Amino acid sequence: MPNMLEKHTINNDFSTKILTQFDELRTIIETSRNLTCKFINEQLLNTYWVVGCYISNKLKTAEWGNKVVDNFSEYFQIHCPDIRGYGRSSLYNMIKFYETYSSAEFNEFLLSLPQVNQFVQNSFGQIRELEQTNENQSNIIVQNSFGQLQTPHIPKILYLINWSSHLYLLSYCRTAQERTFYMLYANKENLNYEQLKRQIQTDAMSALLSDRSFLSKGFYSEYPQKIYDFKDRIFLDYLGLSDNQSEKQIQKGIDENIKQFILNLGNDFLYMGSQYEVQVGTKKLFVDLLFFHRGIQALCAIEINNQEFTAADLGQLEVYLEALDQNVRRSNENPSIGIILCPKSDRILIEYAMNRTMSPAMITEYESKLIPIEKLQNSLNNFCGFLENNFDKM
Repeated sequence: MPNMLEKHTINNDFSTKILTQFDELRTIIETSRNLTCKFINEQLLNTYWVVGCYISNKLKTAEWGNKVVDNFSEYFQIHCPDIRGYGRSSLYNMIKFYETYSSAEFNEFLLSLPQVNQFVQNSFGQIRELEQTNENQSNIIVQNSFGQLQTPHIPKILYLINWSSHLYLLSYCRTAQERTFYMLYANKENLNYEQLKRQIQTDAMSALLSDRSFLSKGFYSEYPQKIYDFKDRIFLDYLGLSDNQSEKQIQKGIDENIKQFILNLGNDFLYMGSQYEVQVGTKKLFVDLLFFHRGIQALCAIEINNQEFTAADLGQLEVYLEALDQNVRRSNENPSIGIILCPKSDRILIEYAMNRTMSPAMITEYESKLIPIEKLQNSLNNFCGFLENNFDKM
């Protein structure tokens, strides 16, 4: 049965015009809501920044001891019982938040990345009017409240994620480079707290920024601006895989946990099905997993292998890609991409195979267990150069 809107659309001569107006009104409401959420997050982070600065300065000048922070927490709970989030541990988190991102290390790193700074400015350009409307009022509040206290401006990049996400970054990321990367990545992929936590646990930074030897020559040629949308390693720990797991069992596990699998791949992947049938002459071939990548506007075939990568795997994948391009791909879509998902691979063999392959293909290794948190700290060569030169490609 059609709903009320469908009935109205069918019977109204001006249905197209009305629906266009409905779309415009919906856009106004959604845009306003998003701007409001951004503004609330910004003001919350501003508050925690200023509170952290205030207490940090009192502690550094020895005007306060640690016990005074406890006393203030108790005082605040008595005088403002309806306002939560200012207990002892929360106050020390605000201090850490301020001291970490006001440090010379972090600010010098940001200054070395002009493209990142420009991106952050552009990201918040649409709420500039809202900022200016409240700027004078905010300045008056800060001046009256803190007198001679000089509070450094909060770096705008911090607005890209919420407070809960910041707390996780502060706890599990050790360098300015890591924290900057995950702020940018969370914004790009629109990750919530749990999703960002997962990306940090699976060391997405290394998986995205490692050497590109697992990409084919054809991938570089066809999609030079999109190579950092794909990982050379993902984690399937949620499947509980054993060493002798069959390919069918792995595929079944992925099918049953497809949302988790897509989160590991990236949010631009849309699931189209498993054992996807394509016709080649008189034979029927079946692609293990088929996706559509929104950013690239291309089909993406994934072949599952429970053994080490071999050159024959690549040959089979190329046949599937040709079949997809000829029989499934639409005229407005780009050449199909192929991914071989395997537990391990010989890097030299991959380099030889990929240098000769003109199909957009790649190798992705899967891990059955998460990396221990103490091993997540990786030093990546030329990371600053990567962000400055390749951020617009991410």
